[in-house]
Amino acid sequence: MTKKVLPIVMLLAFPTLAAAHPTWFSGTASAEHDYANIVLQLTTSHHFPALESAVPPARLQRVSVVTKDTVAPLLVQSSEPDHLQLRSKVAAQNSVWAVAETKASAIELDPATVAIYLTELGQPGAVARQYKKTGQWREHYSKHAKSWVQLSGAAADKFMLEPLQLAYELVPSTDLSQLKVNQRFTLCAYAQGKAVPGAFITISDHKGGHAQRHADAQGCARFKRPEGQFLAHSILIKPNADANWDWRSHFATLTYISAQASHTQRASSTAIPSAPQPKVRP
Repeated sequence: MTKKVLPIVMLLAFPTLAAAHPTWFSGTASAEHDYANIVLQLTTSHHFPALESAVPPARLQRVSVVTKDTVAPLLVQSSEPDHLQLRSKVAAQNSVWAVAETKASAIELDPATVAIYLTELGQPGAVARQYKKTGQWREHYSKHAKSWVQLSGAAADKFMLEPLQLAYELVPSTDLSQLKVNQRFTLCAYAQGKAVPGAFITISDHKGGHAQRHADAQGCARFKRPEGQFLAHSILIKPNADANWDWRSHFATLTYISAQASHTQRASSTAIPSAPQPKVRP
């Protein structure tokens, strides 16, 4: 399978398309008396939750932490082979959003790759028909990664359940900080604050399982909260206004990070083992 890439490409999609991977946040958070430290890894990977490729800082359009009152800087600390390390310090509160958006890039796909890609898009009929007419796939795309960062055990503020006016994003209508494993919750797709009816949304868990739904007329779909880490992702694709390119797409991801879970992990890692333990790669 071959593809032509223009000029630098890290396409975001789902695990079955090797040429196209999601970009998402993982990380930790620690809440102190009057502030919180947030340390995040931004990665492009098709084997969630493994980190695979760092996003080059030059490709970032925006990186920030959005609170109910302000937008705080999310600073790049280092670029490792498998992730971009970012850090922010914010005033103590309940939950905040971490956001990363990339600049537009371009890609051309061959027919074999397009066939897989259409499956990952949920087989949109209009897209498939247009591709059949032209026989070519030239696409401009951008990525929009969000992570819900829970900093306390208290319920989240209302702004966490509202869109941030991104070009494309997933927004929960249920407070993720209070959500239990296997409890049902709703994710809604928004483009610049407007619902996207019929959006195809996928949730991937840390064991490699996937759940997929088409959104309703309000752009919302219901899922069960997986055990452990999970990644929600979706693609919005429309005909491109530029005649030299066929499609303009936006890729959205959503992950969840809890300061409580981070504290548990740190406590576990500092426990003295009863016998020497082998090193295991994350």
